[in-house]
Order: sequence, then structure tokens, then C-alpha cells
Amino acid sequence: MAEITNPHDRFFKELLGQPEIAADFLMNYLPPEVVAALDLSAPEPVRDAFIDSELQQHFSDLLYRVRMREGTAAFVYVLFEHKSAPDSRVAFQLLRYLVRIWERSLKEGQDLLPPIYPIVFHHGTARWNVKQNFRSLVAVTDDSPLLRQVPEFEYYLLDLAAIDETELKGAPYLRAGLMLFRNIFSRELKRRLPEIFRQLGTEPEQSLVEHLRTLIAYLSHARDEIRPAEIRQTLEQTFIRQGGSMQSIVDEWIAEKVEGGRLKGIEEGRLRGIEEGRVEGLTSMTLRLLQKKLGSLPEVTQSQISALTAEQLEDLAVALLDFNSMSDLESWLQQRQHTN
Repeated sequence: MAEITNPHDRFFKELLGQPEIAADFLMNYLPPEVVAALDLSAPEPVRDAFIDSELQQHFSDLLYRVRMREGTAAFVYVLFEHKSAPDSRVAFQLLRYLVRIWERSLKEGQDLLPPIYPIVFHHGTARWNVKQNFRSLVAVTDDSPLLRQVPEFEYYLLDLAAIDETELKGAPYLRAGLMLFRNIFSRELKRRLPEIFRQLGTEPEQSLVEHLRTLIAYLSHARDEIRPAEIRQTLEQTFIRQGGSMQSIVDEWIAEKVEGGRLKGIEEGRLRGIEEGRVEGLTSMTLRLLQKKLGSLPEVTQSQISALTAEQLEDLAVALLDFNSMSDLESWLQQRQHTN
């Protein structure tokens, strides 16, 4: 598996890659009829990724091997979308990944393809406003003689932005992780931290501290502007019990992981985060402008644009005003490659 560098990707894999947390997640958030049809008591995470390398900045995935109640094999595939806005073509990406999973099943000698239940897990601030079926991406009418030849499936959507926090379910660590996912882009994150950490209050001390480490590692990488002193204050207000062993455990961990390990390089991390956010914003804006002027862009062209630096994106935003066709854009990108 490729090294995980995106903090959202890493936390997603650490949280839902644990079989007991995965079981808790699937049983609480899948539709009741699906839960009734599948044995979700012991999902087995499959340690393979099916995401295209150029899309790993925006998507992550997890595949679980489960069984139908009658005993036959099945899979649950979770595509984690951590872009700020929904992707209208996510059903197309899903189809490609489902085929790859089936191809692997055929290589393993299976005669019949196992059913796969696809889930899109979205935690961006924007509500999911695109259709959830594949056929909506194909230019075919309901009365077309070609309709029956068009593949069709619908994915299940878990949109955290559409779920009220009071409706979040599951064990303490799962609730805390989903709450952090839900608030990670929010201006209210600092205010929400005590409630997020408080979800772990009923856990045994050993697992509480272990889960806090994971939550704060994600928090400190995804939101560098939140200072270690603020994290310490929140932890003290939430967990430290005078005279209890919890106080020494949290104090030792704060000194080692937050005040010692994170203060060094925190400014570098903050500046790096600001620059990455600037590039992502410029990329998103430039793609929208190009699509408005030239129409749908090929995937390879979108990948080329996503690889540009901030300065190059600013140059492209000016140059595209004079573009009249896709060939103008391709010529600009080709010239830029030769220049580099």
C-alpha cells in the first residue's frame, strides 16, 4: 500500500481500519435492510487500495470482506471523499473500483462475482447535491432503445454535513472520530473540541489515552493553527481529575506529544498548510473557470492542472481568458511542460 500522507486519509484508515470500529460503523450507519442481509459482526478489512494515484489527494477507500446471512461472500466498499465540494462523477470512479475488486475475485478463481455494497462517505462542508446513481452520468433518455445496455447502480451516501451531531451513533471512539471529521473544516472547531473529547469520557483510561493520541494527531496535522497550549487547556478542562491517575497519564502524554513533539516545527507546518490550502483553492477556482469556458475537461487534463504550482495556476487563470477551445488549453499546458 502507498504511504498515507494526507491527514484525512490517515485518520480515516486508522479509525475505520480497525475491525471492531468498522463493525460498529457499518451496523449503525447502513440501512436496516442491508444490516439484516449481511453478517457485519466481524468485517475483515482488505489491505488493498483501488484509488488511482492522481486522485489520492481527494479520495481514500476501505474494502471489507463480509458474508451474506446465508453464508455466501460479499464486500462492503467505502469511498471516502475529502474534497471541500462533492464530485459529480463519483459514481464513475466507483464503477472503476468495483470492476477492479471483481477482477481480483476472478483472479482468485471465483466463478460468480461477489456482491459489493458501495458507500460514499463525505465530510466536506458543502451538502451532497449530486445524483447517486451511475445512469445519471450517461446521455440517455428513459425511452431510448439503448437504455438497457447502460450499466446502472446506486451508491449509498453517508454525508456527515447532513447528520445532526445528536444523531451520531456508535461506541465513544467512533462518535468522537465522526464528530471530529464533521467539524474539522469548521470555524467552530475550537469551541466544539471539549464536546468531541468528552465522548471518550466513559472509556477505560488505557484506551482513552490511546484514542486521544489518534484524535489529536489528526487535529494537529489537519488544523495547524490550533496551538498546543489550546489543546492542553481543553484536555485539562475535560479529563484531569484531581488526585487521579488520569492526571499523570495526560500530563506525561501532553509533555511528550504536544508540547515536546509538536512545538518543534509547528511554524513550518502552519506555513506548509497555508500554502497547500492556497494551491488547492487556486486549483479548484481554475478548474471551475475552465469548465465554464470550455466545458467538461478530460481526466488527464484535470490531473495536469492539479500538478501545477501556485504561480503556474495564477498564470493559467489569466491566460484562460483568451482560450477559445480545448486545444488552446492543451497547447498552454504543453508549453509549460517544455518550459519546466
